[in-house]
Amino acid sequence: MMFRLPGILFIAVLTSVALPLAGAAVAGAAQVAKPQLKSAPIKPAPLVDGQLTPNKPAPAEEEARARRTITQLDELIELGLPATALSIINQNQQAARPYSADWYLFERKRISVLTLLEDWTQIIDRTRDLLGDSQRVARLPQPVTDWFLTQQAIALVKSGQAEAALRVLRKLIWSEARYERGALFALWRQLVVRAYLVDDNIRDAETAMLRYDYDYRDTGYALTPDWLQTRAGVLFRAGRYRQVMALLKDADDSALHALYLLAKLRADKNSAAAIENELKQASDGKLVTRSQQWANRYLAYEIARSRSKRKHIITALQALLSVGEVSHPLKQIVRVSADDLWKLYKQIGVELGNRYRLLNGDDDAWYSKAMELKSKDTLKTLSLLTALALQSREPHHRQMAHTELLSILEKRKNSMDLISQLYLHSSLIPSLKVMPVSIRLALIDHALAKKQIGDAARLMQSLDDVPPDQDAFIWQLRKARVLILQGEYNAGIRVLTKLFGNLPALKPEQIDHLLQVLFDLQSVQQHRAALRFFRILQAQPLDFQTRRELFYWMAESWYALGNHASAAMLYLKSARAEDGGMDDQWALSARLKAAESLVKAGLYDDAQTVYQRLLKVTANPSRRAMIEQEMQQIVLLKNARRAGVE
Repeated sequence: MMFRLPGILFIAVLTSVALPLAGAAVAGAAQVAKPQLKSAPIKPAPLVDGQLTPNKPAPAEEEARARRTITQLDELIELGLPATALSIINQNQQAARPYSADWYLFERKRISVLTLLEDWTQIIDRTRDLLGDSQRVARLPQPVTDWFLTQQAIALVKSGQAEAALRVLRKLIWSEARYERGALFALWRQLVVRAYLVDDNIRDAETAMLRYDYDYRDTGYALTPDWLQTRAGVLFRAGRYRQVMALLKDADDSALHALYLLAKLRADKNSAAAIENELKQASDGKLVTRSQQWANRYLAYEIARSRSKRKHIITALQALLSVGEVSHPLKQIVRVSADDLWKLYKQIGVELGNRYRLLNGDDDAWYSKAMELKSKDTLKTLSLLTALALQSREPHHRQMAHTELLSILEKRKNSMDLISQLYLHSSLIPSLKVMPVSIRLALIDHALAKKQIGDAARLMQSLDDVPPDQDAFIWQLRKARVLILQGEYNAGIRVLTKLFGNLPALKPEQIDHLLQVLFDLQSVQQHRAALRFFRILQAQPLDFQTRRELFYWMAESWYALGNHASAAMLYLKSARAEDGGMDDQWALSARLKAAESLVKAGLYDDAQTVYQRLLKVTANPSRRAMIEQEMQQIVLLKNARRAGVE
C-alpha cells in the first residue's frame, strides 16, 4: 500500500537547479481563441509565445528565446495543459543536440510534466536510461544528476517500489556532495519515511520520522504542509489516532481535515453522529471537488461500518465507488476497493441462499429466485446474482448472472464509474468477457473520456472482432484511437489506413468521430500521417464550415513540420467565410496564424500585407498594439536581411 506524496512540492522544490541555455530552437505564435463550428469538434490550438525569430539569431537571442519557451511551459503547467506542454517540449528537444545543455533543460521540464500526469513508469524509465551511462553522467554537474535521481526516487515511491527507492535514496544521502539541512536533503529524508510506508514498515517509518523531526526541529522544513500530512499518515497507520487529532486540529487544508475526522471516528465511535452532521452541513447546497466528494463519501462509509449496519455499508460503498478515480491523501492511508463490495454482495447472497434453501449447483433455482425478487428488493437480487456469478461452475450461468447484474447497475446514477470499478479494478473478475459487448463498448468510451487509456486498451483487447450489430466504421475508429493514445502509433495508423482505403460517403457524426482520431495523431506529433488522412477526407462531400476547419488543422500540421509557406496558404484558405468575407472571429485567428507563418517562412512582404489588412478590421487596443509590434519586428528583420546581403 502506498502513501501519496503531495505533487506540488516535488515539481517546485528543486527548480533552483539551473542548466545553462544555448542553442534552443523555439517556435512562437500568439494564442487566439476560436469560435465553435457546428459541423465538427474544435481542438484547442497550441499555445506559443508570440515572438518572431530571425533566420540566424545571435546566441544571446537564442538564449532569450529558450528562456521564453521555458516560461511558457511553466505557464502551461500552471494552467493544467500538460499535453500541450509535452508537445512543445518534443519540438524543442528534437531540435536540440542530444545531451546538450538545452536538451537537458527540456528533459527536466518533461519530467516535471510527467510528474503532473503521474506517469511514474515513464519517469523511472527515462531517468534510468539518462543516468545509465557513467561517462555521460560524469560530465554532468552534481546538482543536475541529483535532481534526476531525486525524481526517480519520487517516482519509485509513487509506483510502490519501496526497496528500489531506498537504494536510490541511500546513494543520494551518503554521497560525497552533502546538502546538510537544506531543502534537497530534507526531501530525501522525507522520501525515506514514505518509502517505509509503501513497504508497510510502520516501525521504521516512525523511527525515521522521529529522527527527522529532531534534526529539523528548528527549521521551516518541519512545518511544511506535505510533511505534516506524512507525519499524520505515519501516526494514523501506527494506530495513534489521538496524536493525529492533536497534530491536525488546526489544519485548514480540507484533505488534512478529512484525515482529522477519520482519526476522530477511529478514536471514538460515539463521534459518528457529530461527524455525520458536519459532513451534511459542509456539502449542503455547496459545490465540492470530486476529490472532496470522495473523502466525504469515504467518511460516510466509515460511519456506516462503525454502526455495523450492512445495508448502510453497501449503500455508502456503492456511492463511494461511483465517484470514480480521484487523487486524495486518504486513499494512500486506508484500504477500500471494489472487492469489498463484491464480498458484501456475495455474503448476503449466500445467506439468502441458505434461507431460501437453494442448493449449490442448482443455478437455475438461484437465478429464478433472483428474478422473482427483482421488482421487490434490488439488494437481494444483486446479492443472489453475485453469489451465482462468483460461485457457479457453468460459464453460461456466470455470464447470465453478470448480464443481469449489469442491467441493474446500469440504472444507477454515475453507473459507468461504479461498473468500471467493479469489473476493471477487482481481483474477483477473472475476465472482462463476462460483460456484454454493449457494456464493454460503453466503458471504452467512458475510459477514453476520463483519459484512462490503460482501461480502454484492456477493454478493447477483450473484443476479438467487430461486435455484431455495431457500426464497423465507428468500431475501427475506436480501435485506432485506443492504439494511438496507448502509444502504439504504427498499429493505430495501420487501422486508419485500412479504413481510409475504401472510405464511403460519411455522415456528419462520423466525420466528428474521425476528426477526433486525427486530432489525437496531431497531439502525438504524427503530423505526416494526419495530413495524409486529412487529404483523403477532403474528397468527402463536406459542408463549407467543416472544410474551413479542415484547412486550419492541415495548416497546424504543416506548421509543426516546419513548412510554414504551406501552413500560411492553408490558414488563409481557412480564414475565408462562406460569404467570401474574412472578418469573423475564426478568420481573424486564422489570418494571425497565417501572418506568423509567413514571417517564419521569410516572406516578410506578404506577412506585412496580412498584418496591414488585419489592422483595418481590428478594434481591440491590445490586439492592435500586438499587430503593430509584429509589423515593427518585420521591418527589423527586413533590414537585417538587407544588411546581410550587402
